[in-house]
Amino acid sequence: MPKRGKVLHKEDRKNSVGRLLFVILAVILQIIWFWFFLYYLTESYLWASIFARVVSILMVFGGICQANQCLY
Repeated sequence: MPKRGKVLHKEDRKNSVGRLLFVILAVILQIIWFWFFLYYLTESYLWASIFARVVSILMVFGGICQANQCLY
């Protein structure tokens, strides 16, 4: 028995592919914008550069400790 209010037409399925492509494109553009923004901050401001380096060091050591199962 079909549920009320849940009618799916062919047009709805076509539209979902377009929406999916739009979302993928929007996410890629946001990632590129964020990367350029971070690059500008790290090049222009000392505090942003230090913060980015500390975060990257913590990520590297965190990955090494996860691989070696460090406990500290």
